[in-house]
Amino acid sequence: MADWRGLQRLATGIAISDVHWKTQTGEHVGAYETARNSGPRVTAMLNAAGLGVAAPWCAAAVYLWADEACKIKGVPNPLDAVPLKALVQSYVDWAEGGGHIVGRGDRAMGDLACFSFGGERYDHIGLVQSTEPLQCVEGNTYKPDGDDDVPGERGEREGYEVEVRERRIEYAKPTLFIRWAA
Repeated sequence: MADWRGLQRLATGIAISDVHWKTQTGEHVGAYETARNSGPRVTAMLNAAGLGVAAPWCAAAVYLWADEACKIKGVPNPLDAVPLKALVQSYVDWAEGGGHIVGRGDRAMGDLACFSFGGERYDHIGLVQSTEPLQCVEGNTYKPDGDDDVPGERGEREGYEVEVRERRIEYAKPTLFIRWAA
């Protein structure tokens, strides 16, 4: 793809439109759960990733944002090659096999940020919105009290909404970045 930066920026813009905001009346706007791992936009994300059941949906959100951007640009979605689109580790395996991993210092807006919160696999994913500080648009998360991740603070991966999260890489080891549209 010639214009990977434009495509990745567009996907990030679509993701931002899903960020949970409240109107003056307090009504929810954007993607959020109405029941555990379920809700109109969440279900659309899971369906796009090939799941017809409620499940953790951070990877499904990333897939849908990329897919919507690719449709707008009229190009194939490179993430169609990811075998299990609702599983974070599947994106990592695809990227490692296809040379899509980029170093921490080379990350850019729209890259995928994959996080491991203590297991043997990567278990959370988002789209990079800004690189310094690292801010990601993430599905199936929530913003804890305070602005960013602090050890022991709630909200590390499972949540109920789309949110922009500031991530301190040293607290989410390992962290891997994927240039999906290149």
